[in-house]
Amino acid sequence: MSEQKDEEETEYSDIEDQPIENDVYDDEEVNIEKQNKALGKRYDFFVDKDEVAESILGTGMLKNFIADSSIENGFAIASEKRVYYKGNCYYRENNKWKHSYKEGVLDLKDITSTGFETIINSGDIILAIFSTVMAIIMAVAASNNTNYGLAAIAVIFGILACIMLIAYFVTVKTLFSIKYAGGDISFNVKWFRGNEIESFQQKLIQLKDKYVQAIKIKDTKPVQADSQSITDQIAKAAKLFKDGLIDENEYVKIKTNLLK
Repeated sequence: MSEQKDEEETEYSDIEDQPIENDVYDDEEVNIEKQNKALGKRYDFFVDKDEVAESILGTGMLKNFIADSSIENGFAIASEKRVYYKGNCYYRENNKWKHSYKEGVLDLKDITSTGFETIINSGDIILAIFSTVMAIIMAVAASNNTNYGLAAIAVIFGILACIMLIAYFVTVKTLFSIKYAGGDISFNVKWFRGNEIESFQQKLIQLKDKYVQAIKIKDTKPVQADSQSITDQIAKAAKLFKDGLIDENEYVKIKTNLLK
């Protein structure tokens, strides 16, 4: 997916043959977070070479893609810097939902929020209500006048109302959306299993918080002692490390740079 990733040329069949301990795909009882860690190591070739696949949304679709290069639905992979997505996705264009194959990369800093949205066909429910009202009117008129023609029309409207209601409920879709500056990319929640979406969403929030904090610290200039002392900056980095927003290596690197 990434143009900079040399390992992307690896044959998928070779990757598919690598064993995964405890078969993380099929054991529904295995924690999603543990699955992501195992799968992340296996599918690092999807992300840039200086990144690690931290969380995966759509492990089943990803497995199928690796096996035979087919993509029925979309999947996404989050690294510590970006979100990579591929496959059939939903997106908005001119305030209308569209569904097509898409492939792309989102920088974590550009992601504004994640959440759930519902797509409904208002035309179906309006027609269902109209047909129901007409069926009632015709039925009342037929009973008052014993008019079999009106009764037949009432039945037709009643059938139409049922069809429109069924169509409405069948076409209603709940989407998991990743919003970013300039648009959004969404996936049908029915494509995923268990708490896979919740786990991915939580991990994505953690990754963005960590990335944003790291950028802020990186951009802080230690020579500006009048705005913040080196001691304060080290203390701030230590708190980020304690809160889990940066790892030990990042903390040591920041501290070393400040003490130079």
